[in-house]
This record gives sequence, C-alpha cells and structure tokens, in this order.
Amino acid sequence: SNITQAVNSYTWSSFSDAAWDSSTGNCSLGWQLRDAEGTCAESSSSHRRFVTSALVAEAFAVKAVVNAAVSSHVSSLDVYSDSKALILLLNSQGQDVALKGILHDIHLLAQSFTSISFKFIPRLANAHADSLAKSALYYLRSNPLGDE
Repeated sequence: SNITQAVNSYTWSSFSDAAWDSSTGNCSLGWQLRDAEGTCAESSSSHRRFVTSALVAEAFAVKAVVNAAVSSHVSSLDVYSDSKALILLLNSQGQDVALKGILHDIHLLAQSFTSISFKFIPRLANAHADSLAKSALYYLRSNPLGDE
C-alpha cells in the first residue's frame, strides 16, 4: 500500500463548539481538526443567523468539522463535542424534530469514513473550539451588519 493510504489509516480527531445568542438567534461555530499525532491540521470559525437553539448550533458545528474532515480525505475520525445531548442523539441515531435535517446530513457525511465515532468531552477539554466560537460570536455582535 502506498504512503497516502498508510497516513490516512490513522485516526484523526475533531473538536467543535458553538456559541449561541438566545436574544438574536445568532450563533457562531468554532472547530479544529487534528491529525493522528495531535497536530492541528485545520481550524476555522463561522457564523449563522436565525438558529433556533443552542443544540441546533452545536449540531451545525459538528457538521462543519465532519465536512472539513471529508474534504481532507480523512478515513477514520473521532468527533468530540461538549454537547452531551447531541452526542447522545448521534450515537443512538435518535430523532429530534428541530435537528432532523442536520442529523441526516451528519449521518450522510459519516458514510465517507471507514470509521467514525462521536464522543462527549467536558467543556474544559474543548477550550480551543470554545474560544474560536466565542470570538466569532463577539465579532458578530460588534458587526451586526457584517458579511455573512
């Protein structure tokens, strides 16, 4: 097998978080993709408007980082989130009316991997993604008409 296959057979890790503003429905997402050695391969933040709940925001953050892993041709992924409720839904293939479309998207993306697992981590262990999300939300608050 060639080098690329050997590299891709290692498990990468993703960390994501969302910050949601209940008064405006604005949310921001922060995420980080780390290779098998734990080196940050990619990290990003973005924002969305008209998001109905913190849980929906967390789901958008997971979808964003899983999508990035697919684009990076990662074959094995551990997905970490500090949203217990979301991890539970992803692992049980559970349904949630507000999340139906996003959960479906995540499960479709998940089919691109030879292995994928969804794992809960405490917020303190998710500090980098948390700060990316919070700073993106801060930017949104200070630039209310900012570019999408």
